[in-house]
Amino acid sequence: MSQFAEWLEQSSLNNALEPSAYWIIPLIQTIHILSIAVILSSMIMVNGRLIRAGFVKQTIPQTTRRFLPWMWCALGVLLLTGAVLILMEPARTLGKTIFWVKMFSVLVTAIMTAVLHHRVTHEPDRWEEPFARPVVAWSAAFNMLLWVVIVFAGRWIAYS
Repeated sequence: MSQFAEWLEQSSLNNALEPSAYWIIPLIQTIHILSIAVILSSMIMVNGRLIRAGFVKQTIPQTTRRFLPWMWCALGVLLLTGAVLILMEPARTLGKTIFWVKMFSVLVTAIMTAVLHHRVTHEPDRWEEPFARPVVAWSAAFNMLLWVVIVFAGRWIAYS
């Protein structure tokens, strides 16, 4: 991985961005963090509804229609800004285990959310049935736990 990081550091795109890195990196990091805030807010609302801790006057499909588009848009921005941050400082991120823990967690939460989105869209009535609640609640709690891991891992990258 270190050879790839070195190659990326020497790439023409990295070299083109390097002269303005002193202001681009903080700007991209700010947008990255704001994207995480949008995702976390959306996921707290959806997962809160799934564990019946909020928005109980709305059905689960109504809640997902309201918040998941925000999450998907912010996830796109998050991935784009993350790619730029990696491009600008590849050695700082790619060689760290905690970075890969974060990436794996993002992948798992994105897959879980995509499955949820698909199933809620295609089976809207099933989510309110009593037998589905424990499984849904546990998966929502696990999803929220993974987002905590993502936030902590992201901060840990800077200090490891």
